[in-house]
Amino acid sequence: MEKHELSCTMNPERVCKMCKMAGLEQKTIKELVALVPVFEFDKEPQDDGKELRKATGNCPACILSALRRHFDHGAIMEFNWKEESKAWIGTYSKPLDRAGYDY
Repeated sequence: MEKHELSCTMNPERVCKMCKMAGLEQKTIKELVALVPVFEFDKEPQDDGKELRKATGNCPACILSALRRHFDHGAIMEFNWKEESKAWIGTYSKPLDRAGYDY
């Protein structure tokens, strides 16, 4: 459980294993939540998640964390954890890393 809690997407002090694997600098959850695009009644969406994707380096775990931590359920953006994380791991992992990777 302790290992899970360290990188859990609901942990505000989480350590992102996917960013670590890719050599990216992880942003704070506060920074990422502020970039989640939200629906506002009678307004055109200003952002479809581009700023969040840019800030996270398109890291699926950080995007998921920001979306889960955003308590306003009006968040609007296309995101598919299964597809995006599979593509990410295929891009950034080395064959030997996959055996020990605990996602």
